[in-house]
Amino acid sequence: KRYDEFGEEAGWTLTLKEIVQIDKDSTKAVWYKRDFDAVVIASGRYNAPNIPSIPGLDVWNQRFPGRLRHSRQYRHPEPYAGQKVLIIGAANSGGEIARELSTHVKHVYVSVR
Repeated sequence: KRYDEFGEEAGWTLTLKEIVQIDKDSTKAVWYKRDFDAVVIASGRYNAPNIPSIPGLDVWNQRFPGRLRHSRQYRHPEPYAGQKVLIIGAANSGGEIARELSTHVKHVYVSVR
């Protein structure tokens, strides 16, 4: 969870890993933190919604309704304008949503297995 200057919950701060090429034959993992205003779970736009159980997610979703969405609920990119959005899942639905959001949001990030 991420908090604003007043101690109010304001989004998510996630620890991310990027694999960086060091030279021709080696890579290294670089860990960093990034803040997100919204999270889209893209486990299938046309499947039954499945949002995994993550500690604290239910409480956060109740406090900030509408910021956690399953790809099946996604319709248009405009409600996300100017935000930083994390898409979890890069199959067809995640990729399509990321592409649509990319011209409307501040940043879009895609998390894959």
